[in-house]
Amino acid sequence: MERTGCGRKRGLWHDGEPGARPRLRRRRLTLQERVLERVLMDASARFEQDCARRKAATGVGSVCCRERSRGIAVLVLMTRHYDTMPTTFALAVSLFDRFLEARASGKVPASPDACASAAPTPRTSGPLLDRFEGAVTGGSWAPVGWLQQLCAPLSCLIMAIKFLEVRAPALSDVVWTANSLCLESQPRSPPGSPRGNEEAEKDEAPRGQATPHLEEITTHDLCEWEKFVWQALGYELNDVTSVDVLQGLVEREPSALAAVRDAAERKLKAAMCAPRLRQHSPIDLAVAALLLSADEGPDDHVTRKHVEEALPSRLVSRPSLATTLSLLDQVLRHVYSHAQQ
Repeated sequence: MERTGCGRKRGLWHDGEPGARPRLRRRRLTLQERVLERVLMDASARFEQDCARRKAATGVGSVCCRERSRGIAVLVLMTRHYDTMPTTFALAVSLFDRFLEARASGKVPASPDACASAAPTPRTSGPLLDRFEGAVTGGSWAPVGWLQQLCAPLSCLIMAIKFLEVRAPALSDVVWTANSLCLESQPRSPPGSPRGNEEAEKDEAPRGQATPHLEEITTHDLCEWEKFVWQALGYELNDVTSVDVLQGLVEREPSALAAVRDAAERKLKAAMCAPRLRQHSPIDLAVAALLLSADEGPDDHVTRKHVEEALPSRLVSRPSLATTLSLLDQVLRHVYSHAQQ
């Protein structure tokens, strides 16, 4: 033990000093607690960086809500097909959001040069209904081509799978699956993707306008886009999501929180459809999801009081939690009510 200048051992009171206080024994943190502390530290740092980056980009450009909704729809379909972990889906969404924000700020071009020159021009031959938002598309294809709307989220998903999953599908299989699910089956977006009235009106297609014919992507397209998106993200894939924080909290107190883990993960995945929640800390989102999942376990024996007692008190008492909790509850009510229609 190292002695300090005042005659004490660092971190402990020296018993030999006259009138010394009782010796303080620090409880050793368990492995789960140390992992959680690291996750919380990384989540806070990453969230501060994201907020600073968005603030610096204010007024430069904005993310297209329709493109984001379609990208989330692609991620939902593909992660369901490959049965990926919740952390993989959350990381893919986070990477996709970062890519959209980087492109909107003007720091990266809209598409790689190779793909931009080969991007198919939308044609009006064939009434293919676009049901990503439950409406027929019209002039909304002009700003962003179909190749970009499909390859960008797929690239984020591939990187997330390589980063977190044990096995990664072949690129050719991803291309075939994406063409099958996103072109032939005419998929819908995640149930109740919440958007404001202004956004909905802006995204509506003009009546009487034909829907463009969409062409399949190729392995070459996706390979080029993966390299382009990876470069646009600054070669960083270490995002800390709300699902990461949630898993750290559950592993810290599995006896109390494991019963509501699945319900909380479902809430976080559904909430990722709402871009507004990206403005909230992943720590607050994870805590709010656990609190809202009380009484939803298999035995309905985990109450909200039990959840609050199992969580670190400093997280439950965060001033920003109340706003996040209210907004998350509002978003989930909208999503679930829309899904039942």
